[in-house]
Amino acid sequence: MEECILCYDYLCVPVFRENTTNDIIVDGNSSRLQCGHAYHTTCVLKSLLHRSVCPLCNVIGQMNDGGHDWWNNGRIEMEGRCMKIMEKVKKDKEVREGLRHYKAASKDVMSLKKEFMKRVKEFKTGLRAEMGVDEKVKAVMRAKSSVLRLFTRKAKNEGSLTAGALTILPDHKVERFLLGATRFFRWRMHHVFN
Repeated sequence: MEECILCYDYLCVPVFRENTTNDIIVDGNSSRLQCGHAYHTTCVLKSLLHRSVCPLCNVIGQMNDGGHDWWNNGRIEMEGRCMKIMEKVKKDKEVREGLRHYKAASKDVMSLKKEFMKRVKEFKTGLRAEMGVDEKVKAVMRAKSSVLRLFTRKAKNEGSLTAGALTILPDHKVERFLLGATRFFRWRMHHVFN
């Protein structure tokens, strides 16, 4: 007596038999995948929701990873009979009506999104002006430039080794050393306030 390796209940077909059709074979309450392994149809469908590989090939493949093409051996593809069934169901009147409803609702949401983003931008612009954010960010950038110039001038006066290092080091590394993690200050402020 064979059993489904996913639920351990009785399976009315052999667990493995070669499948020469390169398609999923559904027989009663069991299904045989392209690799030849059989499971209860409901069990294998639940498994395929998580990963599109045969559960047994995947386990065998992980245990015997000897450079063989085991990954593609267990890969389940949406082709053949499955694709035909899905295409047929997609043409169903109720499904087409549901798709039309979905597309119309999506279009409505996208138009709302554009209006929403426009209003948010206008609100943020007004709030930025009210709080004086742009002037404060400019003041921070001026202070940063000033302290970097002062640091560079004083460091170069300490000797040629420091002067040479400062000419070789990228500006962002000097900034990180002196100011901490402020390399993307302007970008972060733009991201927060825009």
